[in-house]
Amino acid sequence: MTEALQKAASRLARNIKNLDGAILKARSPSCALQDAKIYNGIDQPQFLERGSGVFGTLVLEQLSHKAIEDEQRLSNRILREHFLIKLFVWTRFRIIAVHQRMADLVTFHARHKLLFLAYNQKRFRLCGKIVANHERLPEAEVFHLYQQELGQILQKPFPS
Repeated sequence: MTEALQKAASRLARNIKNLDGAILKARSPSCALQDAKIYNGIDQPQFLERGSGVFGTLVLEQLSHKAIEDEQRLSNRILREHFLIKLFVWTRFRIIAVHQRMADLVTFHARHKLLFLAYNQKRFRLCGKIVANHERLPEAEVFHLYQQELGQILQKPFPS
């Protein structure tokens, strides 16, 4: 069963690169993010540990900084709010990243200023330096650097 599940998960994972987020099923052998029961094997069905499901692992690898949660953790108000913030921010960024115009990035950065400051002031300032582009880097590289820092800013819920 695991081999068939891995093939199916790999097939599905090819289509997720452009997602802004995902809600997966907790404790599922296919979709869990951290709480699937992992066994020794069919011939030795001993419980080893808890970990990510087959598809959940692929989602985490491909969408590591995006909004990814399981449905049980979304019952926590702070985690749910953080998930929705990440989802909307990543969606807005994806939209402006299509054309990679510096004016759009400047506007995006300005509109999210207070949000990003609440998350991480140091990383927000790094993003400001990236947007200023004093090194005169190509737009594609500026957007790539900004995307990396954005992932770092939104990594954890902001302190309450």
